[in-house]
Amino acid sequence: MKYLGLCLFLGPTLFLPSGTRGDKAEDAAAMLQAVLPKAEALTIEGRYDESQELILRTFPGRSRTPVQTLMLANVFFKQNPENSYALHKQAALALPKNASVQFEWAMEQHRAREYAAAADSYAKVFKLGARVAGIYGLQAECLLRTGKTKEAAEAWRLSEEARGSLEDLETWVCDVNGHLFPDRDRAKLLPKAAAGDIVAARDLIALDVAFRSDWWNDGPNARYLAHDLTLLRKTKFDDQPRLRQILCMGDCAAAEDNAKADCLRKAGLLIDAKGTLPHDGIVVSSLLNSAISCGAVSQEVAKAKWNKVIWEKAKAAKDAELFNIVARFNIGSDKMIAIDRIAWQATGDERFAASLVDGLAQSKHFSPDDAEVKQITQKVPENWVIAQVVVNHAIRNKLPLEVPLVAAIKAEYTHFSLNGPLSPRPGANGLRRYFALLSKTVASGGK
Repeated sequence: MKYLGLCLFLGPTLFLPSGTRGDKAEDAAAMLQAVLPKAEALTIEGRYDESQELILRTFPGRSRTPVQTLMLANVFFKQNPENSYALHKQAALALPKNASVQFEWAMEQHRAREYAAAADSYAKVFKLGARVAGIYGLQAECLLRTGKTKEAAEAWRLSEEARGSLEDLETWVCDVNGHLFPDRDRAKLLPKAAAGDIVAARDLIALDVAFRSDWWNDGPNARYLAHDLTLLRKTKFDDQPRLRQILCMGDCAAAEDNAKADCLRKAGLLIDAKGTLPHDGIVVSSLLNSAISCGAVSQEVAKAKWNKVIWEKAKAAKDAELFNIVARFNIGSDKMIAIDRIAWQATGDERFAASLVDGLAQSKHFSPDDAEVKQITQKVPENWVIAQVVVNHAIRNKLPLEVPLVAAIKAEYTHFSLNGPLSPRPGANGLRRYFALLSKTVASGGK
């Protein structure tokens, strides 16, 4: 875990409130920097609550200054949203004339889905002189979610004219809508795993293996893996074969590519003579990725060897990860619609709903009035793939656009679409396109 909140935002004004620069602010920062390594060590050990309390004690509540309050709030922003919210609120009340402080408080309200209040707080930031593109983009979502479509379109127009980068907006949208707190999630799993809960052990190592704190980056957390694998090896589990599979998942993720195959052979999984598959889909998926990435098996060989057996296991167990492996094996084939339909009905997993709707559109069998499509759009209201299909259908058939565009914009804010067909990175290009269309639609009376 890294506490990187001391200067959380590259915001419109200086981070430190006016009149507080100098020794006091520098001393406060130094005090926090001295505490954070110990807090990180406690978190690695699973003593998450203790680490949070240690940080809070750096500046006792009764004597805490506004700058100290703000620093604590930023440290907690990606670790403890409840503490962060309360502290940012205190800082905003103490420093009403500072644009950076009011911006951070607006983001807290936004993250808490207090959209009307957040829109008003963003307006205060503008009145304080901070007319930054990304902040208008954030306000646009809040206005849209409170039914103020015209005002949202205007806020987006102002974002296109203001200074600032699209990358800032993308980062801030993930900050308020990502709701990713992997350190805290791990802290909840650790005591269960330490008590011999095999499912918690699997989820713990899976989290360490694909440790995600934003929409763009994931990968093994080496320090957490080292600690947690050691813990599991010291813990008594009733299901030892399944434990070995979980440990292999962690070992493969921690190993260099040239050592991953040895991990698999030692565990007797995938590349052994029987092609032994692990117990559940999360472990199968992770180990297949390891085996393919290190060259121990190719995608083509993996499909020929396991496609049928994993398909049968997926249907029997209703395991979304196993279904997802089969979908990856068969992507681009004429079997995808059938695979996605069965997987969606069995698991209710959003990935299969989105892929099914996209497949129907590509095969020209999509209709928003179809009973299956209606059910999907009701159960999965803010998925960018589904929203994109609906908007494109409306454009092709010259149907009213305002409602599908508003839904598509909300889906983009929930999680960005890919920046383009050749880009693996989600970004705000789709959001810009939809707002441009929405502005024209609003101006023409919703058509």
